[in-house]
Amino acid sequence: MQNKDFEIGIVEDDSLVSLDLLDRLESLGFSKISTFSTGESLLKEIETTKFKVVLMDIELAGKLDGIETVQELRKKCNTSIIYLTDHVDDKTFQRALTTSPAAFLHKPFIDKQIAQNIEIAATLTEDEEILVDSSVLVPDGIFAFLGEGQYQKILFDEICFLKAERAYCEIGLLEGKPLTVSRNMGAVLAVLSKSKEKELFIQVHRSYVINKRHITGFNGKTLLLGNHSIPTTEFYVPDLKARFFTI
Repeated sequence: MQNKDFEIGIVEDDSLVSLDLLDRLESLGFSKISTFSTGESLLKEIETTKFKVVLMDIELAGKLDGIETVQELRKKCNTSIIYLTDHVDDKTFQRALTTSPAAFLHKPFIDKQIAQNIEIAATLTEDEEILVDSSVLVPDGIFAFLGEGQYQKILFDEICFLKAERAYCEIGLLEGKPLTVSRNMGAVLAVLSKSKEKELFIQVHRSYVINKRHITGFNGKTLLLGNHSIPTTEFYVPDLKARFFTI
C-alpha cells in the first residue's frame, strides 16, 4: 500500500489495547492517527476531522457501544469501519453486519492482517457503497466477485460455509471445489445480511460461518455439513446446542 497519508481513528476503551494498536499502525507507516476511548468523543471529532478509516471496538464503555456509534456516524459520513472483536455472540455479530463494516479484526491482532484490512477499507470512497453494491444480490443467491472482473452466481442453498482467509473469503459449496472470492468474510457477510436469507448464516468460529440448512451432525466440537467438517469454538457451542440440538 503506497498512500498512507490519510486520517485513521482508533476507538477503544482499553488504553493498553489502544496504545498497542497505535504503535502497530505507526510501525506500518501510518502517521495521521487519532485515538478515542468513547464513541461520543469520536462523534464530536468527526465534525472537524475527515477519517478515511475507523477501527472500532464493538464493546465500548460509555453511553454508546461500538455498533451504536457507527450507526450515528453513518448519519454524517461513509467512513470505512473495521470492527475490533474478541468474542461476540451471534446477535451482536448480526447487529454489526447491519452497519456494513469493511472488515472485522479479531484480537489478538496480527500486523499483516491489520495492514491488509486497512488497505481494503481505504479503497472504499465516500461515493461508493461501503461494501458491494446490493445489485450483486438476486432473490435466490449472490454473484461472488472472483477478481479480474469475473463474477459467479452462487445459490444460497449451495453455500455450506464461509471461511475467513485474511483479506479473502473461501466459500465452501455442497458440491465441487470451494471458491475464493476477492473480498474478506466481513464484506461477504455484509452483502448476505441484505438478503431475505440472512438468518441462514451463523457464526460458529472466529473464522467460520455456516449455513444452518446443511447441518447433518455435531460431536461437541465439530459440525458436520455433508462431507465438510467445521470446527467450533467453546464460545459458540451453548448457542448452537440451544438452537439445534435440544432433543
